Amino acid sequence: MAVAKYDQFIFFGDSITQLSYAQEDGFGFLAAITSEYNRAVDIVCRGFAGANTRDAIELFPQFFPSGDEGFSVKLLVIFFGANDSILDGTAQHVPLPAFIANLIDLATHELIKTHPKLRLVLITPPPKSELMLKHAKAEYIEQIKQNGQELPDLARHSQAVTHAYAEAVKEVGRELNIPVVDLWSAITGRLQFSKASGVLDTKLQSIEDTRGTWNFAQYLCDGVHLTGEGYKVLYEEFCRVIRVHYPELASENMSRVFLDNGNQAPFVLNSAKFKN
Repeated sequence: MAVAKYDQFIFFGDSITQLSYAQEDGFGFLAAITSEYNRAVDIVCRGFAGANTRDAIELFPQFFPSGDEGFSVKLLVIFFGANDSILDGTAQHVPLPAFIANLIDLATHELIKTHPKLRLVLITPPPKSELMLKHAKAEYIEQIKQNGQELPDLARHSQAVTHAYAEAVKEVGRELNIPVVDLWSAITGRLQFSKASGVLDTKLQSIEDTRGTWNFAQYLCDGVHLTGEGYKVLYEEFCRVIRVHYPELASENMSRVFLDNGNQAPFVLNSAKFKN
């Protein structure tokens, strides 16, 4: 009996990837991708909350399947930088040169070469809201004090520093000829100023400016992680990048493992996908 052969799209990242199936805020990035590619490929989420690219180097060979073992990965999406760009002083920080080197090592890993038809996509970290993070930190500190607990070392973030890491992802993409989902620019390009500003200054790195305030709360839930609207931006930009750079991997251009028969039995395997 023939066994259905499903190719894989693997999404590898930190907590922003791990949370991308969540529905609490009305939209999940990978939930939408899974629906988009239903019956065509298996969508595999390998999100690790708190991970940086140093962790990713260690994690990758522990889960990524070898093509020599009969697996077929068609797309690998690498999405790091939110933790690497945390300011020095915590374990999650990875200096920018090391971050770049780690991304290159991941994108050129020996296991990837076992999948000759595999395609790669990089995603930049999104912007951060220093004001939202400041408020969240204050609330957390107050809660810790009320509970009588010892205050741990808290991560410190900088909008400008995170932007440098986003630019580094784009540079790695150019160097290795890998398409990049520029989530940083996609979100900042959609940010709304107050009426006092009226214009978007792309050079502005801080959440606040004398001319107005960016409405980060529309796209970020806590200053770092994405809201449902933030994930919608990621979904739209990801699908656009795929259609431009890898049109053969666009959902509408991929064959289904089981042939479309008008939603009526019998469900017939696509002969091109047979695996004995």
